[in-house]
Amino acid sequence: MKIKTLWIPVALAALVVFVLAWTRERTATESTTQAIEGLIRSTTILGEARDPFILEEGPADPVLATTTRDELEQAVILMQEKEYESAIPLLESSLEQQPTIEAIWEALGWSYYHSGRAEEADRLWRQYLDLRPESPKAHSLIAQLALLRRDWREADAYLLGSLRLDPENYDIRYWYAQNLFRLGRLDAAVPIFEKLVVEDDMRFDVKIDLARIYGLVQRYEESLDLWAEVIDVVPDNLDYRTDYARALMLVGDLVEADAQARSILAEEPDRWPAMQLRADVAELSQIPDLMVESLSQLIDDAEDDDVRARLRIRLGVRYVVLNRRDPKNWPLTLALDQYAAAIDTIPTYVP
Repeated sequence: MKIKTLWIPVALAALVVFVLAWTRERTATESTTQAIEGLIRSTTILGEARDPFILEEGPADPVLATTTRDELEQAVILMQEKEYESAIPLLESSLEQQPTIEAIWEALGWSYYHSGRAEEADRLWRQYLDLRPESPKAHSLIAQLALLRRDWREADAYLLGSLRLDPENYDIRYWYAQNLFRLGRLDAAVPIFEKLVVEDDMRFDVKIDLARIYGLVQRYEESLDLWAEVIDVVPDNLDYRTDYARALMLVGDLVEADAQARSILAEEPDRWPAMQLRADVAELSQIPDLMVESLSQLIDDAEDDDVRARLRIRLGVRYVVLNRRDPKNWPLTLALDQYAAAIDTIPTYVP
């Protein structure tokens, strides 16, 4: 049995989670790590393993002069220790000596960014794009800054530019698909996500995003299958288990969805998304007495005042709906009592 009555609010909740999945910290951290690895390759002499770096030299990485190599090795250490401000002079000096090495442009830009100088990073990378318009990396760096600014349209333009030059790049295709979602172009995003999953079955970050987008386009069974894979690999992640429980609810398995939510609450009693899910399941029963009983039990079980207040507001709303259908058996005072109790619990609470 498919359930469509709650699709819109549930989908909106998933939308918020998906959009926030690309956070400033995640974007900058992962890209900076890649920049450091590029610097390490640039400091490696072909055929010689030099401690402490063990990455092999890439095919396009030129052999450096000793002075530049020493500066870059010191810059790598500083960046690894997150001392980006101190790394900047070394990287600037190295760039003057070796302006053709892409890894220096990349690392210097991220050092600017982490030092609160995002505008300088933007100017630097635009300068690099002017010098190397044929470089996919140049386009993708500007796209990443646009993503960090949440300028989805500018990001779309530069991600496309990068893909035209390097159409098989996995990460750029992934970022592009995520950005299509942010732009509301779900039909275009889904096949890209699906192709990425086929190409790399171990990219669970891609599977998680695809599971969420399947939920939005009402492909609930496929969403459930992906969530089942995810929690099989990451069984202790309560966020993923909550998403799995929600997927169960959306395919109509209310009993198992409630059981999953209960197991999550057994580990974290005041976890609001799991309580909210149990409330959703209760309301889907469409049996007034059962809905009220289940919500009342959740209120009794809640230990956190904020959670208890939110549940009381939800029960109050449910009483209002029941009053409209059957005012004799469900007087409006029942709802008012819940609202008053919520205010008593948290006087500043505004639903």
